[in-house]
Amino acid sequence: MYRVATASTTPSSAPLDVKVVSDGERNTFLLDGELDVSSAASLLEAAGRTVGAPQPMTLDLSQLTFIDSSGIEAILRLRSLASGLGVSFLLIPGPPAIQRVFAITGLRERLPWARP
Repeated sequence: MYRVATASTTPSSAPLDVKVVSDGERNTFLLDGELDVSSAASLLEAAGRTVGAPQPMTLDLSQLTFIDSSGIEAILRLRSLASGLGVSFLLIPGPPAIQRVFAITGLRERLPWARP
């Protein structure tokens, strides 16, 4: 399990907690907090630490409270990493405000989502 603490210049910024759960067949990243410019790199670092034997990857966005373009970019980079490793990549949807960002950017239809 990883806790990703973020440095921020804005006092209202919440940290991002990243918990990695591996069942031996799939790595699931449970994201809690804000995935933004101050935490996106840390998510990528946490993912990099888990890449040993390539395993399918799931990002659980259900506990995110905020996402910005840096968070979207981090998700796209992880999807590219999974593709390069030849493993599956899946997203568990977030709350309506998070899903709205994916809808506005046109990514809701282009990314692999778990069915609710």
